[in-house]
Amino acid sequence: MEFKYIIFEYMGCELPIIFSSVITHSDVAKGYVGQPISAGEVLFLGTNEDAGGCYESNVIEVKCSGESTTLKLKSRPDIDSELIQRIFRRQWH
Repeated sequence: MEFKYIIFEYMGCELPIIFSSVITHSDVAKGYVGQPISAGEVLFLGTNEDAGGCYESNVIEVKCSGESTTLKLKSRPDIDSELIQRIFRRQWH
């Protein structure tokens, strides 16, 4: 599955929202407070392991790229990828 993302600035923090690629960036942005500051596509690179019929993803790397034509924002590939990667590390450790 492909994903898109938006980074919002809210109260001095940068907060990523990740969502399905079938939804437009502008539709997602309507539902959130804060200012969108970057947006694009996000790819999660990793391995899948069979866990008794279910697959668990061990995310190795996050890659952000592209832009949002509906918000007229570009991605910040290195900054956005690192921000999203840090959030996943906190969730899993």
